[in-house]
Amino acid sequence: MAEVGAEVIAAWRVRELRQALGWTQQDVAERLRVFGVSLDQSSVARIESGSRLIRLSEAIAFAKVFDIDLERLISVPRDAEALSMLEDRIEALENEVAEAAAAAQQAIAYARAQREAAEEARVAEAAAQERLSARQAALRALEVELRTLHALRAGGEVHVVRTDKELVAGPTFVSDGQQVMFESYEIKLTRREIEVGKLAVSGQTNAEIARGLALSVRTVETHLMNLYKKLGVSSRRELERIFPSSSS
Repeated sequence: MAEVGAEVIAAWRVRELRQALGWTQQDVAERLRVFGVSLDQSSVARIESGSRLIRLSEAIAFAKVFDIDLERLISVPRDAEALSMLEDRIEALENEVAEAAAAAQQAIAYARAQREAAEEARVAEAAAQERLSARQAALRALEVELRTLHALRAGGEVHVVRTDKELVAGPTFVSDGQQVMFESYEIKLTRREIEVGKLAVSGQTNAEIARGLALSVRTVETHLMNLYKKLGVSSRRELERIFPSSSS
């Protein structure tokens, strides 16, 4: 049989003697205080289970509590006693292992739930930020369009500043030939192009525009093509979104 340490033997005997007397672990802790040893109920439980080694001063106090010699408390038991002691200790340790495993599983589950909740919150925040950015971009675009209309109505030269992805700054409207900044490459509309554009969205045909401005139809068509290209439109209907008609 494997040799058993005195601390293990003392712990087993403490449990055996306590149970034989019908005492609780708290009863033992209170009796230990009489002999100058301050242990609480949980410390007595750990000593009995073998998860905490018993100190010599504590072993002496335990012997006094149970009114036995210290030698008897720590003496090697007979084979039957030793077998029972080891079985009890194994059972106690198995219970502790099971409790620790359950606690670990709970901790793992909690940590996983926290990570999942944090990820869900991050995704929701990103989606909300994306929606906010889209609405801000749409608002800036509407502001640009409104100020552009004011600029074109004033008859001034329009300078446009645009980025590839979105409008990054509201336009600055100054009439009478000064700038309106709203798009990142610069576009200049001539006064003649503005005149042709206004007449076009008012419903006049190319021939009518040509007669009114004393131009050839071919020249009017050229002005319109340049205007479409500069503003990124392809029809008079699209032109109406940014060009006010002369009747409005």
